[in-house]
Amino acid sequence: MDREPTVKSINSKPQDIIEERNKHTITILHQNICSLRNKTTELEVWLNTELNQVDVICLTEHWLNDQNLIRTNIQNFKLVSSFSRKYRTHGGSCIYVKNNISTKDIDYFTTFGEEINFELSLIELIDFKLYIGVSIEHLMDNMIFS
Repeated sequence: MDREPTVKSINSKPQDIIEERNKHTITILHQNICSLRNKTTELEVWLNTELNQVDVICLTEHWLNDQNLIRTNIQNFKLVSSFSRKYRTHGGSCIYVKNNISTKDIDYFTTFGEEINFELSLIELIDFKLYIGVSIEHLMDNMIFS
């Protein structure tokens, strides 16, 4: 019995290609923000214009304590993971993710976090089976050379 070959169209419309690409693409922004409090409005403007394709925001040096970071809202994003200093100023790391993306804070690594030396934020993007982490490391500051 002869079978007809199966032919798949390769003449997709550009919009179809873009939609298919967007289903499998995550865009991550990393910024050493040096005080999120002073730059939230500017960051939101960028996210609503030139950076409107960003899905995940990884920030270092946010300079906020836990309470102030939780109260800092970025339009269309949720704070998923963070590290804030308790005893010193500045520092910190955090990860914001678009509201429509399923996430999980990976908090079992927080015991490894150490103020000044290893300020870690880590998340899982559930639908993408992807882990994203951001940290500040100052290991050289504390090394002793003989």
